[in-house]
Amino acid sequence: MNPAEFEHPPLGRIVEGLSRTDGLTAAEVKASLCEKGYDPEALVTRLKARAAALSRESRLSWMQQGDALQARANAAGRTRRSWLGRTADEINTAFNAVRSGRYGAQGQLRVQTAFSNLTSVTVESKAAFLDEVDILLELQHETPPEQPPTL
Repeated sequence: MNPAEFEHPPLGRIVEGLSRTDGLTAAEVKASLCEKGYDPEALVTRLKARAAALSRESRLSWMQQGDALQARANAAGRTRRSWLGRTADEINTAFNAVRSGRYGAQGQLRVQTAFSNLTSVTVESKAAFLDEVDILLELQHETPPEQPPTL
């Protein structure tokens, strides 16, 4: 790995230093550090603590992003009119629109992956699927195509 690729130059210098010690024994590396006035044990302890802190920060950030996305999905689900309350004709029309690619290639692929036998999909399953597609589209900041007017 190229030390210049690191976002933080000090970490890059550590990686560069480690690459220069290839072929040296642990005792030789320790002796070299001691000659330069460093305490190898203290350095290892500090490095482990810093790596653990960075890992915690990264994990916390990932969890916060997940929580925010879940909150957006929950909000999108509450503000949308559920397909379960619509007529079978509306559901079938919209489901066929997804199958035909009107919602995009990803929607078409999701239908094919979700249902192995499209001829036996119940209206309720289609409606639940359409609810999920609408939420996903809203999370991607896209809008679903216009639906036929409610009869």
